This record gives sequence, structure tokens and C-alpha cells, in this order.
Amino acid sequence: MDRVNPPAASAAATATTDATADQYRISSSTTTTTATTSSSSSKKKQTADDHQRALLLSERNTLEKLHTEITALAEQMNQLGQDVRTQQQSASGMKRHNYVIKLGWRLVKTLLRHLLVNILMTGFVFWILWHQQSPTAHAMIDFLTPHIRALVRSSLKKILFWKLTV
Repeated sequence: MDRVNPPAASAAATATTDATADQYRISSSTTTTTATTSSSSSKKKQTADDHQRALLLSERNTLEKLHTEITALAEQMNQLGQDVRTQQQSASGMKRHNYVIKLGWRLVKTLLRHLLVNILMTGFVFWILWHQQSPTAHAMIDFLTPHIRALVRSSLKKILFWKLTV
């Protein structure tokens, strides 16, 4: 039998079984017409036919079992392939997520770096103006002094209140 193509093998086994059944009908009809044949030879022939039918049935059952197992294995392979694709997609999704987080941190670092550089440059320019006794520097000091004092007082109050409650 051809093991590469189980459906073709199953069809061949069915055809063989049908042919055997026809032979059995023909042989049984000839057996009934000829009553002179001995009973021992007909029993041997019937035993051989039964043995051949049993072999054909066992081959058919074996082929059906193999076909079922192949189908089950194919389904398992498809399921494993889908699982692998799902894992790859989730991994690529995680890579995108990590990329967005890294991009966000880069942006935050860049903004903080620029803020620090701008504060340092403004402080340096203010220090130069203050040493040159510039009226702009004195006007800025007069304007910012009350705001700075209020900020320092509120910060100290919060720190002291926090220290007392803890």
C-alpha cells in the first residue's frame, strides 16, 4: 500500500475489500451449486477468506488511525505556529513600548539639560550686570527680593511643620 497518500491507500483498501467480498459471493454461490466438494476444502477456503478479510480490516483501521494522527499533528503544528507568531508580535510590541519610554526619557533629559544651561547663562549675565552696577540688575533685585523672601519663608514653614509632625 502507498503510505505517502493515506486517502488513496484507503480508497485502494476499500476497492480491495469490495473485490474480496465479490469473490467471496462468487465462491459461495459456486460452493452451493457444487455439492460434491468436500467440506474440509471449503472450510480451508473460508478460513483463508476470513483471514484475508481480517487483514484488510486491520490495514484499513491502521490507515484510519494514521490519518487521524497526522491530522492531529498538523493541527498542533498550526497552533504552535500561531503561538510563535503571537509571541513575536508581543515582543515587537514590547520593543515599541520600550522605544517610546526611551524616547520620552531622552526628551526629559534634553529639556532638563537645556533648562539648566539657560539658568546658568541667565545667572552669569545677571552676575556680570550686578558687578557693573547696572540699573537693570538693581531693578531686577528690587522686583525679585519680596518674591524670593516669600518663597524662602513658605519653604521653611513647610519643612519645619513637616519635621514637627514626623
